[in-house]
Amino acid sequence: MLWETSAVLNDLHTFESKDSSYVALQGYQGRVTVNVRVDSMAIDELPESGGAPTPEQRKTFVRHNIDAIRAIVEKKLEQGDAEPEDWHGRPVLGVQILDTDLAEYMSHPGNRLSYAAFDLRAQSRWVGRDGRFA
Repeated sequence: MLWETSAVLNDLHTFESKDSSYVALQGYQGRVTVNVRVDSMAIDELPESGGAPTPEQRKTFVRHNIDAIRAIVEKKLEQGDAEPEDWHGRPVLGVQILDTDLAEYMSHPGNRLSYAAFDLRAQSRWVGRDGRFA
């Protein structure tokens, strides 16, 4: 990966959020919990998204690009661009990813994002009529 950082983020995974304005992820930097919010508008504004992806397409986009999201978050952590938050009574770090963060990531040669989450043809090849993977 072209964005080398020393702020290693482990076990980064998506989780359900009641707020549709972002896709929620959580990971750990050492023993510190890091909550990540990928702004929905940042995803919606990608030309490849078609402008109106579903919440499931947004989550799928984030899952497909988990390594890129990790690189962005690690860079933000290294730069001190995280806010202390209270999460269910526990102190955590919060990181928000905006359209400018995705654009900055993509501005580096060799960095790519997968847009398969927005390609209904690609999805239909993998899922049968019964909703199961073919």
